[in-house]
Parts: sequence; C-alpha cells; structure tokens
Amino acid sequence: MSMILHDWNRWRRKLLVKKTCDALPVGGGFIGIETLIDDAHRGYTIGMFLSLTMLMEFGKAFDFTRSESIS
Repeated sequence: MSMILHDWNRWRRKLLVKKTCDALPVGGGFIGIETLIDDAHRGYTIGMFLSLTMLMEFGKAFDFTRSESIS
C-alpha cells in the first residue's frame, strides 16, 4: 500500500492492514509506504503539514509516527 493508510483513523488503518495480511498467500509480505512524523512531533514540518491537511480534509485521518505505525 502506498500513501493509503493515512487516509483513515487508527482503527480503520489496523483493520485494513489486518485484512490485507490475512489475504496474503503463505510466505507473502506486506509493504506499506507512508510519510512518517518524528516521534516528538516537532522535527518534520512537511509531515506535520500533511497530517494537518489530512485531518482537515477527512476529519479523522492523519499521518503517524513510526512507533504508532506498529502499534
């Protein structure tokens, strides 16, 4: 998936990843490509701007940090 997961809230993202992984054949793999925000939410201005844009456009969608992406 490329630049898809940030379109959704946290619950929906987890559901999409789960369904995708469940549909993979044995030995298959999942690759997700997203713009990540730094964990302190301070260093990557472009990422924060993109996250704010997603939040304004979709209401509950936002970009996330690396640690949030695996939780």
